[in-house]
Amino acid sequence: MRIFLISVDRLAEQMRGLFVSTNEPTYRIIASMGITEYRKGEDIHTAMERVDRALYNAGRMGRNKVIIAA
Repeated sequence: MRIFLISVDRLAEQMRGLFVSTNEPTYRIIASMGITEYRKGEDIHTAMERVDRALYNAGRMGRNKVIIAA
């Protein structure tokens, strides 16, 4: 999971550096991400609800965050 998190952090960082348009250089892309792991035997909807809460928390905490679901 740690290696995956490092990759997600790198992806988010690269996205933050992108410009939306050369005509509007002040417009930037922000990336908030929620991640979780699928637990063996669990219903996929349970995993999706967990990651959805993590994504919501990332936005609530000021955006531009990567949050790991508990």
